[in-house]
Amino acid sequence: MRKPLGYLHALLILSLMFFCPVSNAAVTWQVENGKLIGAKDVQVGTSTYDVAFVDGSCNSLFAGCDPATFVFKSFDGAHAASIALHDSVLVGIYDTDPALTAGCSHYLDCAIYTPYNTATRWGNEEAISSVIINFPGDRIDASNMYGMKFFWSDTTSEPRTVFAIWSVASNVPEPNMALMLCVGFLCLASWRHRAIFGHR
Repeated sequence: MRKPLGYLHALLILSLMFFCPVSNAAVTWQVENGKLIGAKDVQVGTSTYDVAFVDGSCNSLFAGCDPATFVFKSFDGAHAASIALHDSVLVGIYDTDPALTAGCSHYLDCAIYTPYNTATRWGNEEAISSVIINFPGDRIDASNMYGMKFFWSDTTSEPRTVFAIWSVASNVPEPNMALMLCVGFLCLASWRHRAIFGHR
């Protein structure tokens, strides 16, 4: 009788693994007056961030253009954030119509800058940024290639550019109750099996 019960035990575990959900925070779009002003719970690598699209200068938005205020400190990090914007935020109508993103009002494109360093150029302190350029319709969006530097000091008067201001996500996901129950059932099944058959 041991072997059939062993099969039943394995089947129970596989069934629970199949039906138990995996917790994964979904992106929440922030919309105001029809404009996408940002998003919450954006996955960048192994971390989750909130992002806001804000017009202004590097000085006004980042405490005097201080690199210490940038969430991402390298091109790789900023570039990963730009790709995350493309993959999980600029989707649906916000992908096909660039003018629906806050800070952008031009039909041609919307360039979103994620700063990671600064430099002085022509007497101005400017942000060195990764950029994702959102084109309308089905056109393929563009992101800067490795090693390219995009300088920008002020987006206020530019209808096709905006800064992305990132912060660590404020919403910490609650434990998934269904997942916890499934783990409990798995532990109970394992305990029952050992209680009946012992360690052999």
